[in-house]
Amino acid sequence: MIDNPSWRIKNVTGDDLIFNNTAFYWGFNFSNPDMRNAWIDECITATKQGCKGCFIDEANVHQGLPNWPSDSQVLLDWQKAHIVAIGELDQALARTGGYTINNHLGLSGSSNAAMMIEDFVGVENCIEVLQTITSRNITVEAFVGDYPEGNQCINGDTSSLAAFLIGAGENAYYHCALAWHSEESWPDVPDTWLDWLPEYDMPLGEPLGLATKQGAIWTRSFASGTRVEFNSSSNQGSIHWAHGVVQTGHARDISAVSKGCIWEVI
Repeated sequence: MIDNPSWRIKNVTGDDLIFNNTAFYWGFNFSNPDMRNAWIDECITATKQGCKGCFIDEANVHQGLPNWPSDSQVLLDWQKAHIVAIGELDQALARTGGYTINNHLGLSGSSNAAMMIEDFVGVENCIEVLQTITSRNITVEAFVGDYPEGNQCINGDTSSLAAFLIGAGENAYYHCALAWHSEESWPDVPDTWLDWLPEYDMPLGEPLGLATKQGAIWTRSFASGTRVEFNSSSNQGSIHWAHGVVQTGHARDISAVSKGCIWEVI
């Protein structure tokens, strides 16, 4: 990027576009074929050294380009090239048995095989998004982070876990972790990134069918005897585990979780 200025996307003033006010976080100019090839080669090189694939952060096109009007040709060209680059990388990795995990992006009708929902929370929208993604046979990581503020992943964050179990299909994975970093002194101190939560070992089994909804209440049952409920009016979930433990999450105002499951629907 330092040696190839044409690999950097420009802002409306013609200067290099900088994301997140970080001096060396230039925006990739995916319209440049050499830039795309170099970006793809970085991931392919990693797989040759033992990685299965690459996690692509901010893969969602709606991240956009700051300050460019939504109808500007620069933005439209960048969005198209962005999708081309991800598709080319998917195809290159597929030839070696690898894959990408794209943050937010799950393209319909493409080779995209895996994605992450970064802000999965206990709301009906997240249930419906998860159902759509898994119906496309896309592997999904539903990540519950420190959102809404104050979420400590207590009891696996019951309401979000209930929403996940209501909407999950095969090859759907759940993880709750506080903040955006791990504790260097783990395991001497707790760390939700690295700790194995008790809920991950609770009895579940195969679902006995898709979730059903009556009024505002979603329900789903599993082969172990576990039953899950989610109230879409209060955004409150409860899990009746097969061994008798019942966990009930906190009700949340919908405005407190408005960011949940922002997803590129294409």
